[in-house]
Amino acid sequence: NYPEAIKYYQTALNVYTEIGNKTGVASANSGIGLVSAEQGNYPAAIQNYLAALKICEEMGDKSGMATVYNNMGNIYRSQNNYSEALKYYHAALKIRKESGGKAGIATAYVNIGTIYQRQRNYSEALKYFLASLKISEEIADKRTLSITYAYIGTNYNEEGNYTEALKNFLVSQNIAEE
Repeated sequence: NYPEAIKYYQTALNVYTEIGNKTGVASANSGIGLVSAEQGNYPAAIQNYLAALKICEEMGDKSGMATVYNNMGNIYRSQNNYSEALKYYHAALKIRKESGGKAGIATAYVNIGTIYQRQRNYSEALKYFLASLKISEEIADKRTLSITYAYIGTNYNEEGNYTEALKNFLVSQNIAEE
């Protein structure tokens, strides 16, 4: 129930603003942004994400900044604005690398790979997918492993390499079923 979710986030935003809880304000703005994006209301999502980003920057909350950058990238990817999506995904990747959060790095690599895949730059996409795969294997992140193998399968399928595509799809499926 999106309208109700926004109502509750807006209430939380008002309370956090009133008591001066910047972390709460940023979180509520991000929540409104997420729900707005799910509804396809991208202007409202961007507005709320930018408000959250500003607060995260003021507080030096690098993790929050990386999350907002990733979410902004998702919005631009949904709108097929690949140059903007890449800009935000690379910003998220930079912060994740600085902080050493391997799961976030793996996710950023996958997201960047998806943009190159949509642009039919399969060799560049594969580089990012393989980088994500390496990290996801190191940290035993099965969810990201499964997702990444599926994207690699799609990559090979788009290139007409059906044997490699099937192999990667099956690996993805096996991991997902574990």
